[in-house]
Amino acid sequence: VVGEDVGKGSKGSIKMAVCEIKVHSTDSTRVDLVIPGEQYFYLKALTAGERQRWLVALGTAKACLADGRSKKEKELSDVSQTLKGKMSELRLYCDLLLEQVHKIQES
Repeated sequence: VVGEDVGKGSKGSIKMAVCEIKVHSTDSTRVDLVIPGEQYFYLKALTAGERQRWLVALGTAKACLADGRSKKEKELSDVSQTLKGKMSELRLYCDLLLEQVHKIQES
């Protein structure tokens, strides 16, 4: 929590990337935010329409975080594949060099 937010009623922060966004089953103005085993918050909107806007905003934020994470994971995977290819090339060149060294030593 940022220091200046404490006096404004801030209840903390939540990790949106791992947060479950749940619509309350009986209250049309409530949204539950849950990180299983860690945190539980709920938001209370003034109207069902406002709750819908919160759901869209929170869902969009979560989707952006998920997309960012998958891009990083994809980049790491691509780098890993590139490194594997380069290692394979190096082994081939090493084998060719050793073969040439052996031919030179035999002559």
